[in-house]
Amino acid sequence: MIRWWWCICLLFACLQPVGAAPAFCPQDLPAMARSSPLKVGIKYAPPFVLSDDKQGWKGLAIDLWETMSVCLGTRHEYIEFTSTDELLRAVETQQIDVALGAISITNQRERQLDFSHPFHNGSLGVIVRDVTQTRGFIDVLAGFLRTDVVLVVVGLIFATIVIAYTYWRVEGQAGGGLFRKGPARGFYNATLWAIQLVFSGRGDPFEINHRAAQLFVLFLTFFGVTIVSGITAIITSSLTLQGIERRIHNVGDLKNQHLAVMITGQAGEWAATERLYAVQLRSWPEVQRQFDERSIDAFVHDRDILQFLVRDGYLKNVRVEPITLRPSAYGIAVEIGSSLRKPIDRTLLAIQEDRVWSVLTNKYLGSP
Repeated sequence: MIRWWWCICLLFACLQPVGAAPAFCPQDLPAMARSSPLKVGIKYAPPFVLSDDKQGWKGLAIDLWETMSVCLGTRHEYIEFTSTDELLRAVETQQIDVALGAISITNQRERQLDFSHPFHNGSLGVIVRDVTQTRGFIDVLAGFLRTDVVLVVVGLIFATIVIAYTYWRVEGQAGGGLFRKGPARGFYNATLWAIQLVFSGRGDPFEINHRAAQLFVLFLTFFGVTIVSGITAIITSSLTLQGIERRIHNVGDLKNQHLAVMITGQAGEWAATERLYAVQLRSWPEVQRQFDERSIDAFVHDRDILQFLVRDGYLKNVRVEPITLRPSAYGIAVEIGSSLRKPIDRTLLAIQEDRVWSVLTNKYLGSP
């Protein structure tokens, strides 16, 4: 089935004079006479390079190259590689003519290859496990074991014991009958009475004889409910999803996380620069499995790729954090001194200045 994009291109071409290129193509490009098609190396990197059983290869970078090839007047064949390093090495050793995909332009790569003008500016991003979809008993228990919750609960228990012991000792000496039924029975009664007084503010000051103790009962009767309500609010807020979730706001938040990156790509280089230990993974199914098994807390990769995989359901029960790390620019790689670089640059700039570019980016990346 022919894609709608190529239907539009075909219709547009029919409206042009015979042999004429689309209007957005540079008009004075040098002729590129080649007897064989260009070998274009690609690596799966959605939404830039995607595979489809019915439509073959597609994606932002693929559609861009297909549009550029109309202007360049060249034929091509796609050759898939499993890693970015292998893809770039193939260009360097002249096994292929062009490397296409989510290839970030770095200082190290510029020493070995030539790159086109950037066709997309992105950055590294982070995904973490989405507890709003996967929260279970362990997550709830972890919420109760938070330091602030534990301190509040321990404080309440300690206050209740202190009040119970104080009333038991004071009332025992003052002749209060409620707390004098033997040491064990008296302290037990004092504890029940203190629990009711602390947690509900209910207590009869005339049940006790000591004057200061009576005044304290009156104080808790008036303010006990307010105090307990405030403490309950603290515990409740700590047990909400916001309290349980691990938010990543900056690089420092990643230092105490079990971090992972792909075995190839700029994320691993970035982690080494930031002195962050990161497990190296080889595939997206492995990333999903590591999250499902709770072996990792966070995964760093190209943000646009992460957003696409999460949005389209390739990665489940994870979310993209609102943080951008190292910025990056994606370009098309050719060997150093290649005659393809200048025509590619001019064609790329011409397409980016035309409405056709916004159509492509909106299709795969959405509206800005």
